[in-house]
Amino acid sequence: MMRRPLSVCWLLAIAAVAAESDPLFRIREDRKIGFIDRTGKVVIVPKFETAEDFYDGLARVYVGAEAGFIDRSGKFVIKPVYATATNFENGRSLVSRDGKYSLIDKQGNTVAEIPYRVLGEFHAGLATVQRPRATDAGGKPIPAAYGYIDRAGKMVIEPRFMPAGAFPDDGRGLAVGGLNREWVYFDRTGKIILRLPMEGRDRADAFQDGLLRWKEGFYWGYRNAAGEWAIEARYDAASDFKDGLARVELDGKWVWIDRSGRQVDAPLRERVGNTAEGLTLYREGDRLGYLKADGAAAFPFRRYQEARDFSCGLARIKLDGRFGFLDSAGNLKLPNVYASAGDFTNCLAMVLTKYGFAYIDPEGKVVWQQKAKE
Repeated sequence: MMRRPLSVCWLLAIAAVAAESDPLFRIREDRKIGFIDRTGKVVIVPKFETAEDFYDGLARVYVGAEAGFIDRSGKFVIKPVYATATNFENGRSLVSRDGKYSLIDKQGNTVAEIPYRVLGEFHAGLATVQRPRATDAGGKPIPAAYGYIDRAGKMVIEPRFMPAGAFPDDGRGLAVGGLNREWVYFDRTGKIILRLPMEGRDRADAFQDGLLRWKEGFYWGYRNAAGEWAIEARYDAASDFKDGLARVELDGKWVWIDRSGRQVDAPLRERVGNTAEGLTLYREGDRLGYLKADGAAAFPFRRYQEARDFSCGLARIKLDGRFGFLDSAGNLKLPNVYASAGDFTNCLAMVLTKYGFAYIDPEGKVVWQQKAKE
């Protein structure tokens, strides 16, 4: 919910354009932000000091230190009166004003008052809130604590943990928090499933890939979200699961296991990207490449300095210090001539040329170019 300053991170932020049916794209001129459409036509003249992308049909903008929301014409539909605000999602935004938090709809109406400080955004449908330290009517101290609200702003887990983490976004695990000098793992109702003494543990592991590393006596194993052993503790050491595999030490040797605990051959490649347009980015030693759904390489692995997922038929790569774009056959469709570049999002990508920032289409055509400084 923090306001993000306009800085050299501008190009990276552009890569996060919301997936809208008729998207608008941020531009910057004379230190002001506006928006263009996919053709490069200026739809909202640059006039905002700070503005985010459109989500759910509205964009969050700041006037001074206060946030509000504009529609696609650039008109404020929710006045800039909030100290903090999240992007709209499913017609709702978490906001704060004068130290008070609430959930609002797209007309700016209050859906729910939230009696505690909201920490961050929703994860797996729940957002963390903090009850501040206070005293009761009799002067007895009430400690600070963390709880959770749902997307309707309803308190579903009353504050009692200190500290507390977010629920896994994949919905396959438990959240972890501190309670009575224990690390406790709890479900979405607040029911505690697992407990660990805090003594000697500055932090507690989180669920990864739906499983939790767990040490019992001398050995490591893995528990599931029901608190049961998914893989019995028998390993001298263990790593977190990723993509259904984990590396463990057994009888002095490191081996790989799957989610059933069955030993498998060591993977030749490590997944480092997401599956997009039927291709997934993998690393093999010092090379990067893309695998098809059947596990075959789409084209030879190569030594790219950087590589990203496919979007609009192209994947951004960095080669010899410059950025270009590959097509799905591995050809360098757009040569590596850009000093900096973002991924294609809604089939436009922002790049940095010798003339300044520009948007290009998948054919490399410039649809918008930043004005040259006089």
